[in-house]
Amino acid sequence: MNQDLELQDVFQSVIEKSMRLLKHFEHQPDQLPPLVEQWLDLSSNFLAAASVLFNNPLLVQKMQLSWWQDAMGLLQDQLIGTLMPVSDKRFSADEWVNNPFFNMLSQQYVLAKEHTNSLLEHLDYGDKQLAKRVQFFMRQYQDAVSPDNFIHTNPQLIAETLQSHGKNLLTGLDNFLTDIEVDSSRLVIAMTDKNAFTVGKNVAVTPGKVIYKNSLMELIQYTPQTNKVKSVPLLIIPPWINKYYILDLSSNNSLVRWLVEQGITVFIISWANPDEGFANKGIADYLIDGPMAAIKAIQEQLMIKQVNTLGFCIGGTLLSMLLAYNKARQITSIRSATFLASMIDFSDPGDISVFIDEKQILKLEKHMEEKGYLEGHCMASAFNSLRASDLIWTFFIRNYLHGKPPVPFDILFWNMDSTNMPAKMHSEYLRWMYLNNDLVKPGKIHINNTPLDISHIDIPTYFVSTKKDHIAPWKTTYAGFQLMQGNKRFLLGGSGHIAGIIIPPGGPKYGYYCNIDSPENPEDWLANATYHTGSWWPEWLSWLKKESGRLINAPVFSKLPMKSIMDAPGSYVFNRDPSLRA
Repeated sequence: MNQDLELQDVFQSVIEKSMRLLKHFEHQPDQLPPLVEQWLDLSSNFLAAASVLFNNPLLVQKMQLSWWQDAMGLLQDQLIGTLMPVSDKRFSADEWVNNPFFNMLSQQYVLAKEHTNSLLEHLDYGDKQLAKRVQFFMRQYQDAVSPDNFIHTNPQLIAETLQSHGKNLLTGLDNFLTDIEVDSSRLVIAMTDKNAFTVGKNVAVTPGKVIYKNSLMELIQYTPQTNKVKSVPLLIIPPWINKYYILDLSSNNSLVRWLVEQGITVFIISWANPDEGFANKGIADYLIDGPMAAIKAIQEQLMIKQVNTLGFCIGGTLLSMLLAYNKARQITSIRSATFLASMIDFSDPGDISVFIDEKQILKLEKHMEEKGYLEGHCMASAFNSLRASDLIWTFFIRNYLHGKPPVPFDILFWNMDSTNMPAKMHSEYLRWMYLNNDLVKPGKIHINNTPLDISHIDIPTYFVSTKKDHIAPWKTTYAGFQLMQGNKRFLLGGSGHIAGIIIPPGGPKYGYYCNIDSPENPEDWLANATYHTGSWWPEWLSWLKKESGRLINAPVFSKLPMKSIMDAPGSYVFNRDPSLRA
C-alpha cells in the first residue's frame, strides 16, 4: 500500500513538471536553432573525415578485415563458453562478466571501439585540428552508444526494472524533469546532492577575515591555528572558472586548513562572479586587481616585503605572467612560486583544443558580445565532455535509469558552482594562450606597456602536476616548468586535475613521483623519478617552509592595520550560477 502511494506521488510529480515544461517551451520557439547550427558545424567535420576515408580504401579494408577476424575469434571463444572480464570498468560487474550474452555484447563493443579508434588515428587528414576533432567526437559518440547507457542492453538495469516493476524508470523520469526544469533551456545533470552542502557551513569553513576587496576579488586572511608561524605568508591564486573553495572544501580535505595548521599564514583570492558590467575587464585587470593588489594589501597588513605564491590551474598561468612582469620591472615582492596543474606553454593543451580554433572563437566572441560574458555552464560542459564516461554518462545512468538520488560529494558540488567569464578577458585568454601560445613568445604579451618574458623568471619554483590530468596534461605543464631559470622542482601526482591535487595526508592515496633533475624530455624525467606512497602535500610543504623564513609570533587580527570587512568566506563566493540556485 505504501509503495502504491509512493508511485502515485512520483507519477503526479512527473505530470506537474511535464506540464510546466510544455508551457515554457510554447513560449520559447527559438530554443532549437542553436542546437541545429551546432550539429551542422560538427557534421562538416565528419563529412571531411568521410572524404579522407574514401581516399584511403586499402586502409579501411585492412581495418575491416582485422576487425572481422578479431570479432569472429572472440565469438568462437564465447560460443564454447569462455567468458572473460572486459578491459573497461563500465562492464566489470558480475552481471556483465557471467552472462554469456551481455559478456559478448560488451566485448564486441570494446573491440569495435578499439578498431575504429585505431583507424582514425592512422588516417592522414592533412589538418591536425580536423584529426583531433574527428577522433574526439568519435569517442563522444562511442561513449553515448555504450551498451550500459540503455535499458535493454544493461543487465543490471533490466533486473532492477523487473524487480521494482518500473519504479526506477518513473523515478528517473522525475529526476530528469527536475534537472531540466532548473534552467528550462538545457539539461543540468545533478552530479551531487546540492542540498547537502552550504558554503560557509560545511565547505569553505576555515576561519578567516576578508581584509580587502575591489570589484574583481576579495582577499581572505585566515586565522592562525598555531602560536608561532613562518614569517613569509602564502598567497593562493585559485582559478576564476570556479569558486576559490576547491582549496578549502570540507574540514578533512582543505588544503588551506592544513597549511594554517602547519604554521603557514595563508591568504587567498576569492574572485567575483562577472556579469554584463565586467564585459571590458581583460587579463591585465585580473592581474592588476587580483594578485598585484593582493600582494600590496598583504605587505601593508603584515609589514613585510615578500610573499610566497601558489597558483592553481589558470591561477598559475596568471601567476607566471605576474612573475615575468615583476622581473621586467625589477620588483622583488615574490619570494617563491608554486604551480598546481598549471599550463604556461600551451603547445599541446590536450582534448580541450577541439573547441578552440579561429572559427569557434569568432562564434564565441559573437555570443559573448550579447551578454558581456560567457556563462559558467558553457565552460563546465566543455570540461565535463573531456571525460564524458565519468562526468556525464555515469550520472545519466544513475539518476535517470536507476532512478537514484544524487549522493553528497563536496568536489562535485564545487564543480557545479561555476562562474562566468568576462567577454574581453575570455577572448584574450583563448587567443593569447590556447590559439597562439603567445605567453612563451618573449615580448609578445604586454601588460602596462611592459613586455613579458617567461624565460627570465629566476625565483624558486615548484610544479605539481597529475598523471591523468585531462585539463592540464602533465607533459605540457612540464614544458612550462622547463622555461623557469631559477631553482626548480617538479612533482607528478596520481589521478586527475582535481582528485590528484585535493589529496590530504592519511588514508589510501594515489602516490607521487619525485625527481630533483629536470631533463628536457618529460618521459626521461619520469623514467628516473622515485615513486612515493601517500599524499604529496608534506613533500611540498618541506620545500615551502625553507622559503618561508623564520618562526615569529602569530599575527593577531585586532592588532593589524587592515581591519576585517567581514568573516570568511566573504560575499563574492555566494554569487552563484543559476543552476545552483534554489
